[in-house]
Amino acid sequence: MSLKFPNVRPETKEIVEPDDLNQNLKPFVDEINGNLTHENLADFDLKTDMFEDNSFTNVFQSSFVSEGEFDVLTNGYQCSKTSSGFTRVDKAGKKMPSIDFIADHDGYIIVDFFCSFLWRGSGLLDEEEVERYGLIKSHWPVSHVDITWVTDQPSGGWIGATGGGVPSGERPTLEFGDPLVVYKNGSAEDAVTAGYAFSPFETQDFPQGRWVIESNDRFGIKLRVLSNGHEICESGWVRNGTDRNSVFLTGVIPVRAGVNEIRAEVAVAMIVNSIGTFTGIRAKDGNGKKGEYFPKSFHSARDVLFPLPENRTIDYEVPNSKPLKVELGIDCSVTAANLVVQYRKC
Repeated sequence: MSLKFPNVRPETKEIVEPDDLNQNLKPFVDEINGNLTHENLADFDLKTDMFEDNSFTNVFQSSFVSEGEFDVLTNGYQCSKTSSGFTRVDKAGKKMPSIDFIADHDGYIIVDFFCSFLWRGSGLLDEEEVERYGLIKSHWPVSHVDITWVTDQPSGGWIGATGGGVPSGERPTLEFGDPLVVYKNGSAEDAVTAGYAFSPFETQDFPQGRWVIESNDRFGIKLRVLSNGHEICESGWVRNGTDRNSVFLTGVIPVRAGVNEIRAEVAVAMIVNSIGTFTGIRAKDGNGKKGEYFPKSFHSARDVLFPLPENRTIDYEVPNSKPLKVELGIDCSVTAANLVVQYRKC
């Protein structure tokens, strides 16, 4: 038996309102449609086999995982080196995850996107940066040959001239456990004529190296997910300070009935801040007197984007030794990605 009829009773000389009529007929319609109303729904023992699959929601997935060795760049999605904008197909034709589906009703989607990525390369641009980031010069009171630190990762923090982590083969290095050589008379000039003396210390007692204050983390990766060209979620720039890293994004957005395209995109770039200086009126003079309340320098542009530098090998000239082969540039690869879309019908 239908409940609560009629809900709205007409009154004498009242103008007929169609919505009132529809509201009065609604209990009959509900009964014809299965008698499922908020008044009696709790009386039913609802079981899963009473509903068809995908009656209320659909789940879609698109993903890829690198084949073979996980830390090999060529196995994943190769990020662009010719653009700093978003891309979804790399030069080898590999695609970032994407999903196309037909929505039979208006509704909304819940998006979960995860990916991991890998950086490889020194990040150096030229010979000047090889010296700036990698040269370890001999300094008082300990004597050793000048050593250039060269690896497949950007420099930053401590780089050592001793220990097992020092690159070998191209340049002579101090082996772990070697005795330290000190200037005999306290200066490099005296050592030229007076020679050197061995100290009672070994390399593990007094590690030789250099602390690189300026880290080379100017490269970044950004990811986003779009629904029919509209942004659902986006990460900020994730710098290359960690050579292997991951990102998880999630978001919700309405969708309309019809064809919908959900896709993931990635952008990589060299991120540079441009610095300007005051050189005209009221600029500081040599003694810092003029323009006392004006800075010497300022940011003329922040986060200017450039494509990643190309990879190339140069011969870095080293005094009294054969040239050192140095790899310049840096690469980034998305090694795994998983896009999951839940479509919920209204």
